[in-house]
Amino acid sequence: LTKVLRSLRRKEKPVYRNSKLTHLLQDSLGGNSKTLMIVNVSPSEDCLKETERTLEFGREVSKVVLENVARKNK
Repeated sequence: LTKVLRSLRRKEKPVYRNSKLTHLLQDSLGGNSKTLMIVNVSPSEDCLKETERTLEFGREVSKVVLENVARKNK
C-alpha cells in the first residue's frame, strides 16, 4: 500500500498487482474516487514505535492528491 501511495503522490503509474490489498483497493485509490484514510494509534508506551510508523504513514498519505481520470465505457 505504501508503494502504491508513493507512486500516486509522485504522479507515477502505480503497480497494484503486487499485493492483494492494493489490487482490491485499486478502484478506490485511483481514478475518480474520493478516498479517506484513517490511522489508528495507541496511547501505550509499549506501542510507541508502531505509533510513530503509523503517524508517518498517515503523513505520507495526506500528501497524495488523486486526479480525475476520464471514465471508460464498459
